[in-house]
Amino acid sequence: MYKRKIIFFIFFNLLLANQIYSQVIADSILKNISSGVDVVNVLTFLQKKPESCLLNFRYNLKKRKTVRLGINLDVSNGNAAGYYPDIRLGIQKNRTTERWNLYHGVDLSFSYFKSTANPSTSTRIGVSPLLGVEYYFNKHVSILTEENLNFYQFYEYNPTTFESQKRTQYFRINVGSVGMILVMYHF
Repeated sequence: MYKRKIIFFIFFNLLLANQIYSQVIADSILKNISSGVDVVNVLTFLQKKPESCLLNFRYNLKKRKTVRLGINLDVSNGNAAGYYPDIRLGIQKNRTTERWNLYHGVDLSFSYFKSTANPSTSTRIGVSPLLGVEYYFNKHVSILTEENLNFYQFYEYNPTTFESQKRTQYFRINVGSVGMILVMYHF
């Protein structure tokens, strides 16, 4: 019940902000820096997506190109105790109308896991082409979702294993960011 109230509060505030800024926003879209959060990961009533970054930043180089940065930092003291930094850096090409932005691009990603319970480590390097759609409520607030195809290469090291090979590597391909909803604020 509490989560529904939070969702209703966010939705109500976005609608209110849309009505307050009634001027035309087409001239101001994609001119500045923007930052946002993945509300699905914040509310956590849905399953968290590891491909979706919690904090997202964008810097618009030109009206049609944007540099993207996403950051996660998970710290755990459970069974898999450790640190999980994750960073994504990419570029997107925009196609805007008065309130909509359709875009495509590519992200490069790096993730690292260092266990505090044992000396094992895991590193992930990836490339992710993406497609997305963004709706601007006004010149400062937008909501977006995107889909990407992740190509990941994993490197794992466990010096305490009884196997002869301490280092392993493998790859994984998956569809990511399904269900991701970002709320962005544009400066």
